[in-house]
Amino acid sequence: MLTCKQVSNALARKDYAAMSPLERLGLRIHIALCAVCGRYNRQVMIMQDAARAFRRRENAQIESSGACLSCCDKDAIKNAIRQRR
Repeated sequence: MLTCKQVSNALARKDYAAMSPLERLGLRIHIALCAVCGRYNRQVMIMQDAARAFRRRENAQIESSGACLSCCDKDAIKNAIRQRR
């Protein structure tokens, strides 16, 4: 069985895809049985959902305002930043 530290690391890194099916099952069982890890999992999911919603809202605002930079403008900004270093 996975330890709480292993579970928290797996949840923080989101490396579910790298886990074997048996490891993912162990992760789910641990989250279901451990109150602390279950709460942490819910908090991680809430933060991920909030970040996705924020990104969608930001992208919608950018698209609606037409405030997108051209490739030339982006390159000019990159060059200016590099010159200041």
